[in-house]
Amino acid sequence: MSAQMIARRLLAMAGASVSPQTHCDSDGNDESGSAPARSKGGTGCTSTPVSGPARLTGWDGVRQPPAAARGGQKAGGVRSTSVSRSGRSKGGTGCASTPPARDWARSGVLQLTGRADAPPALPTAPLATVAAGAALALAVLAPPLRGLDGARLLGERAAFEARLTRRGRISAGGTARLLRARDGFVAVNLPRGADDFRLLPAWLGIPLGAYASPHPFDRAKPLPEALHAAIPFDPAAPVGCAGAAGTVADVATVQVWDAIRRAIPGCDVRTVVARARLLGLPVAPAARPSPHPSPWLQRERAGARGARKRAVRVLDLSALWAGPLCAQLLAHAGARVIKVESRRRPDALRRSSPAFFALLNGEKEQLALDFDTAAGRRALDAQFAAADVVLEASRPRALEQLGFDARAWLAARPGRVWCSITGYGRSTPGGGWVALGDDAAAAAGLCYCVAESDAPLFVGDAIADPLAGLHAAVAILAAQQRGGGELLDLRLQGVVAHAIAQRDIAPVTGRVVAEGAGFAVADGAARWPIEAAGCAWRGFAPPQP
Repeated sequence: MSAQMIARRLLAMAGASVSPQTHCDSDGNDESGSAPARSKGGTGCTSTPVSGPARLTGWDGVRQPPAAARGGQKAGGVRSTSVSRSGRSKGGTGCASTPPARDWARSGVLQLTGRADAPPALPTAPLATVAAGAALALAVLAPPLRGLDGARLLGERAAFEARLTRRGRISAGGTARLLRARDGFVAVNLPRGADDFRLLPAWLGIPLGAYASPHPFDRAKPLPEALHAAIPFDPAAPVGCAGAAGTVADVATVQVWDAIRRAIPGCDVRTVVARARLLGLPVAPAARPSPHPSPWLQRERAGARGARKRAVRVLDLSALWAGPLCAQLLAHAGARVIKVESRRRPDALRRSSPAFFALLNGEKEQLALDFDTAAGRRALDAQFAAADVVLEASRPRALEQLGFDARAWLAARPGRVWCSITGYGRSTPGGGWVALGDDAAAAAGLCYCVAESDAPLFVGDAIADPLAGLHAAVAILAAQQRGGGELLDLRLQGVVAHAIAQRDIAPVTGRVVAEGAGFAVADGAARWPIEAAGCAWRGFAPPQP
């Protein structure tokens, strides 16, 4: 029942109206037959007063996903969710009434959680069940999304990238660390390699030394044998920039992280984080969970309501995981999605994981523009003018510098919706802070939600991103149901904090035990094998190796 309760709560938080005939069972319906209950404990969203339609009937006239995206298949050893005509998930992956511990076991996240030299660790926060509940809420708002396995989405990138594994205080992707400062832990995320490393002198006063020149970071030049012998190097250590083990770039990366690890214990958490944020580095305090987290979503009425459309045009300006996932969900629900990228700075996911990029963007039209040219600006203006929904994941000033103002765009035509996904919200000071999935989750308190651990550990892989993508899709669909005219301000940190707070209705019980050659989650007499990461989308599966 936990996922259904979370779905009802989430629909209420997003401001959706649900008719008495709408149900939330494993077919994606509210089985209680009543309107969603209001959130408790201040874990919902804040908004200006809004009114909406009295009944929820879903989108009319939405297109079904293409034939290639329907039905289930097996490929590469990963099973994809299949959906029957009734919308009921097959294969045991879409059931909404499973205990939170079982949701974690099948999510693929546990293989990425815990210390490298120990069994997987069970998080005490019900994020997998919250994701399952968000998928049920999406099914209520957009029936074509019935059968989507929300829990599996949380570990989905690992199905495409074998390098991802659990590393304790090092993130699964290897670009973030939990480091001890004078008065606590900080989460330091440096995914851009050289671009981030060059800011270290200004941040921590670290001289980069002989390896600080652009060349070692930018080129994976083979390491001379003599130098390889002279400098200690662990080939199993995760690296933060491109290059095979044993390159100059790898050694430079290991040395830089060692320098950071030595510098931070002499500083207090507030100083380390404040300086990093001024420089645009994704660094955050590894906080403990708050019993009363701030809202994950703020809704502002900034335009006139409009007539509900049979289909909408979505302009996707986001990159990486959270925004593209949200836009792909909208595409599966029937929207026409146009993904716009800068020619100078395309979506980094194209380069780091092409197969995963294709999974998140395969339903979209794609357009690359040079924003610095007059022709590129005119083309971007035209896309904004034609859009019904704008989805972006930039700091507010980035689009303002291009001349686009969310409130002015919403006021220009009735029925529009603007959704902004940021780390800490659009308002100052958080609107100027950079955040990514792992450090945002640490700021929300997730790293302290690991069973049998007396110190913070990373949970999953950039887990705030898929969780935020699911929630953003719910918020957009609910806003459209009300007729639009809204600015949606969604925070990565807030989404995770909200998910942790759902322990009041979805407590995680159980423990990880050995089972055969693997592990399982045991809760009383029940045991659920810990599954490897897989694909949550209908008809999609990782490519063959």
